[in-house]
Amino acid sequence: MQILKKPFISRSTKTGSAAIPCMAIVILMALPGMRAPFQETSESKANQVKAVFLYNFTQFVVWPQRIFNSKTSPFVIGVLGENTFGPYLNEVIESEGVDGHPIVVRHYKSITHDVDECQILFIDKSFPAVKQAIESLKGKPVLTVSDSENFMRHAGMLRFYIEGGKLRIEINQEASQKSGLEVSSKLLRIATLYRE
Repeated sequence: MQILKKPFISRSTKTGSAAIPCMAIVILMALPGMRAPFQETSESKANQVKAVFLYNFTQFVVWPQRIFNSKTSPFVIGVLGENTFGPYLNEVIESEGVDGHPIVVRHYKSITHDVDECQILFIDKSFPAVKQAIESLKGKPVLTVSDSENFMRHAGMLRFYIEGGKLRIEINQEASQKSGLEVSSKLLRIATLYRE
């Protein structure tokens, strides 16, 4: 059973107000006391929720315009390491776009020369060189996301973690700002802010 189906996902741009209700549906699981259809914490369901979050981050983070070579360049969500999302991430982003740029998913088994072409890079917790991956993207407008426990200590930007049976988000605002990314206050309000 899918935990969140495609119709819940807004097709508006990341600055559109219509995007807020769809994000609110996903955010329910991050707020204490709220019940949502995806409260179950099995790993497969958690990975499906993470996939939906990765899409919704495109609407609540602002990237510099210079990241695209042309008006038709794709918006790339990269997955580094094991693909724990299965086909679900591709299903979530199918036919979606960001400001006219089609969203595509690319998979990487290692840190390659083109990994910095991603706008979002999810680094799976099983990847053995998380610190090196983050260092290779230092100062570049790539939103780094992971479910690795020590991710934030290495200047990762967003981390998924489980607390109280719910999937939550931790944000390193300083790291995102240094890379030229602006995280929406709406996302900051429902996240835990990382402090060194």
